[in-house]
Amino acid sequence: MNNELIDSGGTTGKSETNKRFSKSIIALLVLKLFGLGILGYGMWYVLITPLTSVGYKLEAEFTTLPETDKQLLEWLMESPSVASSTVSVRREEGDIPETTKVVVFYIQMKNSMAKPSNPDISSVLDEFGYEPSDAKFVKSYR
Repeated sequence: MNNELIDSGGTTGKSETNKRFSKSIIALLVLKLFGLGILGYGMWYVLITPLTSVGYKLEAEFTTLPETDKQLLEWLMESPSVASSTVSVRREEGDIPETTKVVVFYIQMKNSMAKPSNPDISSVLDEFGYEPSDAKFVKSYR
């Protein structure tokens, strides 16, 4: 005869213990997966949620400019996550002779992964009538 105990229902005590143990393991795994899901969602939320605003000041010198900077100003105001009330464009005397310096300032909301990316101002300059000197936009943070 083997060493297993037989209960009044006719099943062995060892197999009943195995069933209870298996159910406990399954419940523990489900609980861990649920916890990992919550943790994963929390990390995802923190990474994609805008957490901070970043101010940018861009400067470049041009030999030819449009009459006004209205198109550039409106384009920036419509850019993703740019706070439209913070956008400003001004003109100054350039450091290079016969040039005009254009100074752009805006604040953009960024998440912890630095998304969305900055508006690509250089891509619209020709379209709006700016002819750059050899200088490029110089970026500085505030």
